[in-house]
Amino acid sequence: MECISALHHNKKKTNYHIHLIFSERELLEKEEVKTASRNLFYNEYGKRVRRKKEIQDEFGEIRKGCTIVPKGEIYERHSFGNKKAYFKDIEFLPEIKKYYTNMINYYVKNPSEKLTVFDRDNVYIATKKIGKNNPKAEQIKKDNAVRQEWNKIADVALVVGISDKKIKAIKKNEITEKIQHSTQMEGWKLELFYQIMINANAILNDVVKNIKCN
Repeated sequence: MECISALHHNKKKTNYHIHLIFSERELLEKEEVKTASRNLFYNEYGKRVRRKKEIQDEFGEIRKGCTIVPKGEIYERHSFGNKKAYFKDIEFLPEIKKYYTNMINYYVKNPSEKLTVFDRDNVYIATKKIGKNNPKAEQIKKDNAVRQEWNKIADVALVVGISDKKIKAIKKNEITEKIQHSTQMEGWKLELFYQIMINANAILNDVVKNIKCN
């Protein structure tokens, strides 16, 4: 597909991100045109009507804004095909992130500078971007703090020998499933997510403490 990319960052240059702009329709090798087999009549709203009389005023004149496409002239052109359903598929975004990241990394010579795509299936939780003038900025900062706290505890858990399988199980039971249940019951609410994270952090922290004590 035809694609343009734009690299953006904030003033502190701590949040680099790329916007991909592309068409969901594929450019056709040859433009498709439709030619009028008879005179075509369109009213002032652009809607096609059957007879000339339907676009005339009481004096028999063509009303302002109405048009006639004479027989033999082109009335429709198509340069692009139908929209591809793939771009709305749930798998598209993760796949294109990995593809584009690999393409960038091809030009990055230093292994330590290569980019990675955040894996939602790992033990960590991603923080949320705070948009400019977001009215919920303070709540999101608070929310990000408990996410970062979980990630720190998860790091310690891995160091002390707790398997990533066990950490993922706690994440699934105490965060993912409880958020899903909370959203179904009350809709998405940042304050509820915050409390769920506080509880999950405490549970994971207790597991780490028990391992250290033993």
